[in-house]
Amino acid sequence: MTTTTLTQKAPHADAATNTFVAEARALLGDKGFTQDPERVEPWLTDWRGRYTGRALGLASPASTDEVAGLMKLCTKHAVAVVPQGGNSGMAGGATPDTSGTGVILSLRRMDAIRSLDKDAGHVVCEAGVILQTLHEAAEAEDLRFPLTLGGKGSATIGGLVSTNAGGTQVRRYGTMRAQVLGLEAVLADGQVFDALTVLKKDNRGFDLKQMLLGSEGTLGIVTAATLRLLPAPRSRTTAWVGLSSVIDARTLLREADQRLGDALEGFEIVPSHCLDSVLDHLPDARAPLAEKHAWNALIECTSPSDDAAGLQERLETVLASALES
Repeated sequence: MTTTTLTQKAPHADAATNTFVAEARALLGDKGFTQDPERVEPWLTDWRGRYTGRALGLASPASTDEVAGLMKLCTKHAVAVVPQGGNSGMAGGATPDTSGTGVILSLRRMDAIRSLDKDAGHVVCEAGVILQTLHEAAEAEDLRFPLTLGGKGSATIGGLVSTNAGGTQVRRYGTMRAQVLGLEAVLADGQVFDALTVLKKDNRGFDLKQMLLGSEGTLGIVTAATLRLLPAPRSRTTAWVGLSSVIDARTLLREADQRLGDALEGFEIVPSHCLDSVLDHLPDARAPLAEKHAWNALIECTSPSDDAAGLQERLETVLASALES
């Protein structure tokens, strides 16, 4: 149905639309702008398959200058823009509406890691860099990017910045906002906001990049970001704990936080019905504990030193104390 709609739309488009399409193709080339139904269709539906829209075309610029040029064209012709990262969101925010008059803007072609400074502990990534690719680049330098999530194989840096993504290590490292040291973005009129340079003691008034973080493309299109990197952990240990209530989970979190400090990296609570859903979906999976509990906690600890046994002993001591109390 979507394919038919796209195929039939172009011949009946008005003169203004045809002018925009011609100018967009001249600016971006065949790789950068397409109305080919087969190339556009995969990006018309959200990750969960709950929302489907239509689009005038798919724009895939290869540089910040091309993004700026496209935004000028869209403003000139009053064409709506739907920014899209890895299309791995679960709220339908990157899905176009059903009018078919807007353009999907994908930065997947802008996938370069422009620089990585191991000594300074930061990296400059373009918006289309896949999170897993960034992880691998950091690990190659014995560093880490301290944000991860289940969709790391498809989520892009631009999408993570634009949605202020959280992930599983927010408790220790914060959301994406805490990882961004600098930002480059293109505004609606095509102006380029360039604040990639890292300056820690910066008291020059408003920090405009903070407005763009989490704005989901409504204030500008994120094209690149300077992100902080940390030393890679040498030791890691995890525990799965059965609990009877959320109150118990909070009590355990407080005790672990007090006694483990920075070693406590993740604390995720999982209700029994979520665990049951995983077990139903993955036939080869098994429950971590023999007995069923109303709630569960997945605890993760790390250490910069090579002492896995010592780290595990610390965690076991906390759990033993919590069990007694």
